[in-house]
Amino acid sequence: KSVAKPVAKSPEEALQWQEIEVERLKVLLDGLVATVTEEWKEKAPTEEELGKMEWDSKGVDELLTQVLLKLDNIEAGADLRERRRACLRKVEGLQEGGVVCVREVIKIERAKPAS
Repeated sequence: KSVAKPVAKSPEEALQWQEIEVERLKVLLDGLVATVTEEWKEKAPTEEELGKMEWDSKGVDELLTQVLLKLDNIEAGADLRERRRACLRKVEGLQEGGVVCVREVIKIERAKPAS
């Protein structure tokens, strides 16, 4: 069964959809970062939790990459160019900040000797 995806009526609407998606992904990523930086300090994660966190962080990273690709396809005139750039910078910041943080903590946790 095929589901028709809505099509943006204008470049501004397309950009707005991507800005909303970035905010949604930021909330998800903030939750992942909070888990690995706060909750895991209190209680070491299980291998199952590490695997789920790795899967979730890869999923968010992939969705952020898809946003980058969609932003590249938006024909932004002078009026939208700065908003588009700001959205691109935000995505890059999330990928270079939150995603990398989660991956590094997972790597550190896996390197710890089993207790």
